[in-house]
Amino acid sequence: MRIVGLDIGLRRIGVAISDATCTLARPLVALRTTGLDANALDVAAAEIARLSQEDDGVASIVVGLPRHLDGTPSAMTP
Repeated sequence: MRIVGLDIGLRRIGVAISDATCTLARPLVALRTTGLDANALDVAAAEIARLSQEDDGVASIVVGLPRHLDGTPSAMTP
């Protein structure tokens, strides 16, 4: 099983995936969205569903926490 990482943005959602041993990760794709609305959720869910159908499957999903480079919360941090 693999781990999928999501980096949520206003225009794109970055998707990364680990190898089958969950040791290394690599960038996979940047999904385009129309904003942080139902479209973003649908696009991300479709990609995760696609990845889960592959031979190695998906064990977990990790969503990044948006922060500035100095570690302080950004406008997108909940």
